[in-house]
Amino acid sequence: AAREQLSLRRALYKYRSPTEKMLLEVGDFLDAATPRMPNRYRSPELLTAACPPRHVVLDRAAQHTRVCPDSSSLVARLRMARNAAWALALAVVGRASAGGPLLSRGAVSAVLLAAAGWVAHALRREFTFCYPERKRDADLRKVPRVFADERLLRR
Repeated sequence: AAREQLSLRRALYKYRSPTEKMLLEVGDFLDAATPRMPNRYRSPELLTAACPPRHVVLDRAAQHTRVCPDSSSLVARLRMARNAAWALALAVVGRASAGGPLLSRGAVSAVLLAAAGWVAHALRREFTFCYPERKRDADLRKVPRVFADERLLRR
């Protein structure tokens, strides 16, 4: 039964690009080694259990940031830095526009503060789930342009 499940897995799964040759080798190794593992197929229902959705598995905030004190602290400090930089940028713009030409040192400082706030915001977003379905689908649509489909190469 175990060999039949492995051959079914192999028959159902197709690799998307030629760069996945290493995955083919790893798959061949696992197909050969897995049946020899003791108690591997003791609970076969686990092999057919539904996988959690992508946003649960790939959620960096839940999987890492919330449980890692260093990451949680960094996210909090980045949030404070972003808010402070943007508030100061708005204050500088307000003061510069009220009392003189907009192209002054104050305007340059406001632009630099806004940029610093944006950098802090971008770094903070890296600690959350940042690969939604829409972005993944757009990336997958690019694959045939980079790696030609084998069927098209045979023509």
